[in-house]
Amino acid sequence: MIIGPEVPDGFEPRKAKLEPQGSVTLASETPQHLTLEVDTPVAQYLVLAHTRYPGWEATLDGAPAPILDANTAFMALDVPPGRHSIEFTYRPRSFRVGLLLAALGAILGILLSAFRRANEG
Repeated sequence: MIIGPEVPDGFEPRKAKLEPQGSVTLASETPQHLTLEVDTPVAQYLVLAHTRYPGWEATLDGAPAPILDANTAFMALDVPPGRHSIEFTYRPRSFRVGLLLAALGAILGILLSAFRRANEG
């Protein structure tokens, strides 16, 4: 059962099949990125046993896809029939904010240094 605050429009629960249908192949994996190749004859939910944590983003065939909560702790994706490339990427906002603040600090440091040199001479 898939539950969570981010339920997309048109969401309809599906009954689980006892026999798996289709295939999932791990194409590549790093701590921040996961690429899967999926081939399914019917619409299904792909449940990924990675902890659902803010900062994860998903694409289905290159287009952004909503990540659903699966069993409270994991991630799931609604996958239509056919062959698809699915990517999960971890891009936490805290990293982007920290990078922006570091860049602003470096720019401010350069400007202050230039200002001091201009006033000395």
